[in-house]
Amino acid sequence: MYKICMRILQERQVSACECVFRLCHLKMRDSSRECIFLNTRKADQRCRVIRFDELGRGVGYCANIFSRYENRPLQHPSYDFEHMTLMEFAMLFKPYYSKDSADLEEGVDEDAYNERPQGRLQLIQLQDRTKMSIRTFAAVVRFPHFVMETDPENYFYSLLLQYVPFRSEAELLCGFNSAKEAFLAREEQLRRNSVRMEEYRQRDKALELAFTRVHALQMLEEPDAALLPEERDVVAQEENTVEDMMTDEEFELACRALNSGQRDVVNRITRSIQDQLAGGCRRERLFITGGAGTGKTFLLKVLKNQIDRCYGEFRDLH
Repeated sequence: MYKICMRILQERQVSACECVFRLCHLKMRDSSRECIFLNTRKADQRCRVIRFDELGRGVGYCANIFSRYENRPLQHPSYDFEHMTLMEFAMLFKPYYSKDSADLEEGVDEDAYNERPQGRLQLIQLQDRTKMSIRTFAAVVRFPHFVMETDPENYFYSLLLQYVPFRSEAELLCGFNSAKEAFLAREEQLRRNSVRMEEYRQRDKALELAFTRVHALQMLEEPDAALLPEERDVVAQEENTVEDMMTDEEFELACRALNSGQRDVVNRITRSIQDQLAGGCRRERLFITGGAGTGKTFLLKVLKNQIDRCYGEFRDLH
């Protein structure tokens, strides 16, 4: 591509297309939504920017989204900050920086990347007297991807950080030995917060998926359970009418109806999936047979639902 030299502040190579875009005052990039990345690892695994005074001495850390969230207002007429989660806070607000006189001269890329604000910004004041501006449109929030089987601590901690309101991050694991324990202990609270954020259903699916998978793998830790005879009869009568994908209640009832042999098969498959998700290469090969009425079809339906849950392919049925 043909390039020309132009001198703007400092000499640099600029492509012909960029020159055309600048001369025509066209945007170099545009998006209907802003995107923000939240590093939801544990605090000791995150980097922070040191703040220096005029003498070059380190005097603390620069503010980030986590510290700003902890300093959110106690009350506000338009927002329920007491029950607001970190994810919702990041979606709705962004840092506000007053423009100093030294920053009045625009840089070479100012017109390319910074859109001029339309109208007056709406601000909120945090407890430490700093300010945040209210976004016109909710931002898209991105998080690191953690795998539950290989990194369970960061996987569950990330979800806690996103969905549990806190004033100090230390509250998340207070009284618990692991992030998984804290996650399961707060299941009802997490589900309530998920319902509260109805407009952000895409993120709620990720939370629902986490509960589905962790409960599916918990099957290996539970003792054998059996139904009462009258309950087993009900399951047998409804066996032919059960859909391929069961609801949580139907699946729990079906698992309790398994006999010892059927449960051994389900546990064996679940354990194999757990090993594969952790990086194992071994694959199970089973041949299931039996006479009429022994529960082959019922077992296969339970296995299909358990596999979908373990691999995270559970569909939203509600």
